[in-house]
Amino acid sequence: MGDEAAELRRLWDQVRRGSLPELAGREQAVHELALYQTWLGSIAEAAIERGGRLTAEHRKLLDVRADEGNQALWRAAGDLGESARAHLARLLAIEGLLGRLPADR
Repeated sequence: MGDEAAELRRLWDQVRRGSLPELAGREQAVHELALYQTWLGSIAEAAIERGGRLTAEHRKLLDVRADEGNQALWRAAGDLGESARAHLARLLAIEGLLGRLPADR
């Protein structure tokens, strides 16, 4: 497994051990981050299982996601405070690593 795949595994393990903040009245923001984490996690776990390679379908999903931008995620994290912003930063680092992994055609 290459350096990027090893870093992906390390970051994803950190995210899985952590937890999203539970704040009353901020459920929508928590749900926004939780959905992103679940979506990203399925791709990360598949890439880890494949030794640091993406499927062609996962590459397409990441490309579409990159085009959408991160404004909604940063807004949600901003509503939840510093721990949520740090959590989102780890998730975005994972997305960045995934974007650099080789993909099947």
